Parts: sequence; C-alpha cells; structure tokens
Amino acid sequence: MKADTDRRRKWNNEPLVLFVEGYSDLTFYAELMEHLGLLEQCFIQDLGGKGRGKLCDEASLLLTPGNMARISAVGVLLDGDNNAAGAFSLARNALKDAVGVDLPTMGK
Repeated sequence: MKADTDRRRKWNNEPLVLFVEGYSDLTFYAELMEHLGLLEQCFIQDLGGKGRGKLCDEASLLLTPGNMARISAVGVLLDGDNNAAGAFSLARNALKDAVGVDLPTMGK
C-alpha cells in the first residue's frame, strides 16, 4: 500500500483551495467540483482527520503570502460531530495561527 504522501497532489496555482477532513471527503468534493465544472480550478487537501494541528500545518505550508496572491478563495470543511461551534472554532483558530487571518466569530 502506498504511503499517504504518495496520494497527495501538489498545488498548481489553483485559485480555489479546499481543506477537507478525510480522503472520502476529498473524493466526494472532487466529484462535486467536477460536476460543477470547477475541478480544474480547485485544489482539495485531505487533512487526514480533524485536528487543529493538522489544519494549521497544512495551511501554513500552502497559504503563504506569495501563494495567497494567486488564491481567490479558501474553504475548510470539517464534520461538526454534534458540535458545530467546536468545529468552527477549531478551523478559525487554526487559520488564525497559520496565517494570521482573523475570521469572524460563528454566526456573524
């Protein structure tokens, strides 16, 4: 079986970036983006599970100032797991730690 790093795509200046929780999420959203005609414009990164550290690490690597000049939108899709506020807070804090982006609080 190939290592996880073997199935990772490299970012090719796609203007849309989507961080998803797991590989099954990646395949689902890749199919959705293909159906919408947006797959060629979208880079989808599988985080390998939920965790602030995982999202923070991946965001730090990809969302550099130089790259951000070419990215028009970033999305983070995490399962709420019966705690939507917790998932939102995890994503918000990880992005703030990774790139210094201060996102609004939930519901605003």
